[in-house]
Amino acid sequence: MFQIDLSILLQRAFLVGAGSVKRYETTTGSIVPTSLEEKYDKLDISFTESDKVSILGTPIIMPLALKGGRYPVKDDTGQIQYVTYLDWDMPAASIVEINRAKIIQRTQIAGRNGSVKELISDDDFDIRIRGLIVNEDSDAPPEEGVRWFMETVNVPQAIQVECELFDWLGIDEVVIRDYSLFQLEGYQHVMAYTLNLWSDEPIEVKLRDGL
Repeated sequence: MFQIDLSILLQRAFLVGAGSVKRYETTTGSIVPTSLEEKYDKLDISFTESDKVSILGTPIIMPLALKGGRYPVKDDTGQIQYVTYLDWDMPAASIVEINRAKIIQRTQIAGRNGSVKELISDDDFDIRIRGLIVNEDSDAPPEEGVRWFMETVNVPQAIQVECELFDWLGIDEVVIRDYSLFQLEGYQHVMAYTLNLWSDEPIEVKLRDGL
């Protein structure tokens, strides 16, 4: 199994990873710092170990999975068929960044400096995930990982997500807004990717008077 230096690859792909950081272990309901504190740009982390240890700072690396399901499509005869897609445990070297804006109505009033602000609601969470798809077994391109990536991003509906950080924020489902996939010069067995998502809350339709 190949040992990959995440700091070098993340630096080359996304310009992150350098600098002094602490390694953190995630536990239920908390993030506990370990005693290990090193220069991340000199820390060689096994690909298989990094899904058990997260690095807290800016950005955050922690385990993340998009859950499987099914969605309807029409075949050539107009009949509804269902396409099944599987769980995707995202690569261990996946960086999660989350932002959220507030929807505020601003009203200008004559003779008054500034404006009156009315909070309407919180907007969706704006989520960006950047990571590396790595062929752990050889120096060939990571074909299986890329196929799994494309199968997931082509799902035409909200996808359930499993991540401890998302649980804390109340995010259960996400919609993939756009994505990119690109190679790193000098690394045939590594593909870098970016996913931009919005959080989603399913609309519940309640029956009234049996209708």
